[in-house]
Amino acid sequence: MEDPEGNELCAFVRRPDRVLAYKAYEVVVDCADPQRLGQWWADAFGVELKSEEGKDWTWLEGVPGFPMQAWVFGTVPEPKTVKNRVHWDLYGDVASFEARGATRLSTMPRWTVLADPEGNEFCVFPPPADAR
Repeated sequence: MEDPEGNELCAFVRRPDRVLAYKAYEVVVDCADPQRLGQWWADAFGVELKSEEGKDWTWLEGVPGFPMQAWVFGTVPEPKTVKNRVHWDLYGDVASFEARGATRLSTMPRWTVLADPEGNEFCVFPPPADAR
């Protein structure tokens, strides 16, 4: 299935008596090593990486501020070759992400663009004044 711009997407059929309305419930990140990348993000947010034996994906639940049920990391056969069409924006400390292995891609006036160990782009904003 594709969106109008040709980007691949997935839709899951649910029983009509169990679905009240459409609701986003997880974000899936394609990666080469879901154990390694999932653990990197789990450590960044201080949550436990979850997995099932024999499965080629891992996931996080209870990520602070994350509006969905799960953040999933799933294996894909092809390497990342171009900029992601979707990225996530976070409040945080750029230096701590860099110390953990993130790569700085660019610095903007209000945010910094980083890449995780597999090259997935994300933006880091300083925490809002009321959260400091």
